[in-house]
Amino acid sequence: MKAILDLTLAGSNLPPGPIEEQHVLEIAGELEARLIEQGRTWADVSLLLLLNAKQVVEDDEEEDLLEEDEVTGRQRQSDQNLVAGLRAFCERRGHVPPLIGTTVHAFFFADRGVEEADVTDGLLLGAYSSAVLEAIPVAVEISTRRNDRKYAALNAVQKCINTYRDEFADSYGRSPRPIEVFRETTGILFTSGSGHIGAKQFAGFTDCYAVGEELGNAAIGAQIVGGCSSNRHEKQLQCIYY
Repeated sequence: MKAILDLTLAGSNLPPGPIEEQHVLEIAGELEARLIEQGRTWADVSLLLLLNAKQVVEDDEEEDLLEEDEVTGRQRQSDQNLVAGLRAFCERRGHVPPLIGTTVHAFFFADRGVEEADVTDGLLLGAYSSAVLEAIPVAVEISTRRNDRKYAALNAVQKCINTYRDEFADSYGRSPRPIEVFRETTGILFTSGSGHIGAKQFAGFTDCYAVGEELGNAAIGAQIVGGCSSNRHEKQLQCIYY
């Protein structure tokens, strides 16, 4: 490959209702076809990006009129079908890349002649191909104790840096210093918790509990360049910062 890191995208709106496994297989197949056009295969995927904008309640249904258990059940089934579709696709090809993903309200993208201007009920898959590492590290931090939550971002970043250094050492016999990793790479942070508990108005990135404030204070060598928030719908206070 000519680029050190390349990203290929595929996605679209899907039929109303929960995600079906076949929907995932179709979008993943489209992504694979685009990779093949560029001279790559599924085995070249170093990291898989997922954006989920799928609405489990159809437009002609009022979510408020449905029982909470019914909505939750549809969401759970949709999520399970999504996971099953990705697992089946990857296992058939003998390669399961690391995965990061998030729920969004909508998305758009344009990539080498392929364009989707407004997807509000569908999925996006993105394949990162790295010329440096076979697998781009992904770390998960779940803070079970209240006092640990403010350090969630720091802990996640530290885990990812350690994994990156270990994988680099295994491939090249040299482990880069943490400051070298920060200087030469870009990191993305997702959180499934509230960015600012109970916030009724805008909360700045550095005011964001757990992700923004503590990471901004300590940084551990990282240069923070931006952040955003995304909600499944307007009734949720959930924020995602990166």
